Amino acid sequence: GGARRIKRVGLSAISKPSTLAHTDMYGGDELTFPIDRCKELIESAPSARDKMLWSLLAATGARISEALTMLNEDVRVDIDPAFNRVMIIDPDTRRNVLIKYISAAQLNDLPHKGRAHPETFLIEPFVSMFWIALDEYRAEMRAQRLMAPVRHDFLVRSLVDGEPMHNSYQALYERFHKAALKLTQRPYGFHSLRHMYGYYLVNHCPNPNPHSHRKFGLELSMVQQFMGHALIKTTKRYARQDAHLLQAAMAAANFARLSEGPKTVLEARIAYHQQEIKQLQQLALEAA
Repeated sequence: GGARRIKRVGLSAISKPSTLAHTDMYGGDELTFPIDRCKELIESAPSARDKMLWSLLAATGARISEALTMLNEDVRVDIDPAFNRVMIIDPDTRRNVLIKYISAAQLNDLPHKGRAHPETFLIEPFVSMFWIALDEYRAEMRAQRLMAPVRHDFLVRSLVDGEPMHNSYQALYERFHKAALKLTQRPYGFHSLRHMYGYYLVNHCPNPNPHSHRKFGLELSMVQQFMGHALIKTTKRYARQDAHLLQAAMAAANFARLSEGPKTVLEARIAYHQQEIKQLQQLALEAA
């Protein structure tokens, strides 16, 4: 009966977005950029500006709209690198500052979704790549000869005239899309880096909680904070659990119960993963 009738009757769709990530051998799917190839992607960036931007998105999981409205003061460099910080500030909270650089109409059109808090959690190796690329980018900006001086403090600037790029998404996207397609033979956009960030946190990030049964992979509530989501159901769309890891746990449990091998689940998981390592090493040799 169509969408209107369905809504009127009060029905809802049965199918929901998958909470499992069926990734390839590099850790990528239709949404998640392959994490094992992200370093290579960043290194292939056509400019220091793009390298800085791509590594920033990969390290922080920021939205491209958030990155394009960041000011230089949001990147805080300390004498001790351990205290370096990248903040993502909602433009609505500092309209009095941004209005000095862009018009009121442009400010109202900024596609900023808002975050629960401004702090970001930076992941390696992309954060180290970001700090290096940032220095290279700022050196290029200082050496850039422009017809008129730059009168704004936006982090991301045009390589041609030094102007801010808060409304230049398409030009930046095409450069990223071209490099990603050349590397992976699949189309990816900037948002795939945000999916990659969430996927890494929930599956592979070392877990600092000493009371957790998981050595790798953070609790979803922590991932929610790091991604700045107000609702945990939004986090679930990004931070999907790796289907291969879940299958490994189930196979190990079945192996422990039914086989003549290991008698505990822990021993079975070790045996199963040892076999998985052999298969992955063989795949790596064949790909080399």
